[in-house]
Amino acid sequence: MSILTALPASRPRARPRRTTIHTLGRHRLAQALPCILRPDGDEWLATIPTVPHIYGLGESQTAAVASLERELASLYDDLTTDPAGFTPEWDAVRAFLSGLIATP
Repeated sequence: MSILTALPASRPRARPRRTTIHTLGRHRLAQALPCILRPDGDEWLATIPTVPHIYGLGESQTAAVASLERELASLYDDLTTDPAGFTPEWDAVRAFLSGLIATP
């Protein structure tokens, strides 16, 4: 048997999908945050174009979005617990996320 016949056939690439996030941890958002889901091997990768460097990964689209929501909530808590000493880029992310919060 050749190596080519032993390898599984490649799966067709799924197109990215869009969804929205409506909560940030225990906070409800005033407006939905757009989220992009992309296949990543056997898992899904969830990202938010307006918040760089943060992503969620999961075996399903739902799990990837839930992972992203946890990461965003953790980031928001970190940025607001001790707001001093962050770079301007992270200050902008904090201001952006704070502006989305509808409930404290």
